[in-house]
Amino acid sequence: MTARAIVVGAGGRMGRTVLALAGETAGIDVVFGADPLTGNSLASAPPEADVVIDFSTALALPETLGFCVSRGLPLILATTGHTTYEAVEAAAGQIAILASANLSLGALVLSRLAREARRLLAGAYDVTILETHHRAKKDAPSGTAKMLAAAMDAPGPAVTTLSIRGGGVFGTHEVRFLGDMDVVTLRHEAIDRRLFAKGALEAAKWIVGRAPGLYKLDDVYA
Repeated sequence: MTARAIVVGAGGRMGRTVLALAGETAGIDVVFGADPLTGNSLASAPPEADVVIDFSTALALPETLGFCVSRGLPLILATTGHTTYEAVEAAAGQIAILASANLSLGALVLSRLAREARRLLAGAYDVTILETHHRAKKDAPSGTAKMLAAAMDAPGPAVTTLSIRGGGVFGTHEVRFLGDMDVVTLRHEAIDRRLFAKGALEAAKWIVGRAPGLYKLDDVYA
């Protein structure tokens, strides 16, 4: 079965990347792209759809959530910088929602490694997250940095996050464990924007048919 997807934010950089990559990805087709830049609103979306992928902005999220709930469509929420967590949780009582600041498998591996390193090194090491993104990225720290910090939520020194904005960097995240006699560094670097689009499309295929609830990328690769 081929999943039919609606992409919200289709006119943005990530939205256009998802549309381009979908044509090369088995098991999923994009049937509609919504974006004010293209003049297409969600109200014009065809009834034949199985999932929504949101790469728009935090301001558009309430409309997207309302649309998904009204249509009973699962949602891949890749938008960062939003503060409507209560609305997302409420909607997850009626539809399946996968919310992740970073949909790449590499970033998920980094978070799992960081969690294990934090457990093994306990409170003997200071922990710093260093994240670097292109100059146009609005939120700081990044959603991925917050995800990493949450993964390492354990007893010990507080996790410090440093943000750098500049150039055209897609996204680099380092987790440094600084001890008295050594330093352990874990690093993930995105070198192609299609990485995030690929993750979104794979997650969209996975979530079709799932029960209502709030899911994470961990669930896709359990």
